[in-house]
Amino acid sequence: MVESLYDPTNVTTLINSIFAMNVSLHNAGALFAQLPTSVAQYLGAIVWEPKWQNIGNTVVHSAENGDGIFLTAFTYLEDCTETWSYDETYGAWIGYKIEDNETNTIYEFSIEVSTSAKIPGFELPVILGISMCIMVSIIYVFMKKRR
Repeated sequence: MVESLYDPTNVTTLINSIFAMNVSLHNAGALFAQLPTSVAQYLGAIVWEPKWQNIGNTVVHSAENGDGIFLTAFTYLEDCTETWSYDETYGAWIGYKIEDNETNTIYEFSIEVSTSAKIPGFELPVILGISMCIMVSIIYVFMKKRR
């Protein structure tokens, strides 16, 4: 199940009240699988922990040697940069990348979402046009039967 809060200030308030800290993907990752669009505005309105920042449709974490991940025993063994990417059209999480301090890619995961993946025919003018044609056809059939 994907859970998302539509108001980004609610994300900050929730994390502050539960954990007494600002937002990071380590303490609120479950809330960031699917985001409302506009992704850049949504991510930009969140109050991030130090070393975390929003750049467009990405979240970047600049980890340092010895930093730990919240509620785990995991610690970073060297300086690195983690990047989470989100699709601008659908708000879906589509990529993760971790680079060392020399910008060598350690691990990368990404999903390609084509712009043609939208469901064709569901634009508002098309739906309204088809609906009007169907309504006129139904009225015509009823009037023809009454004669």
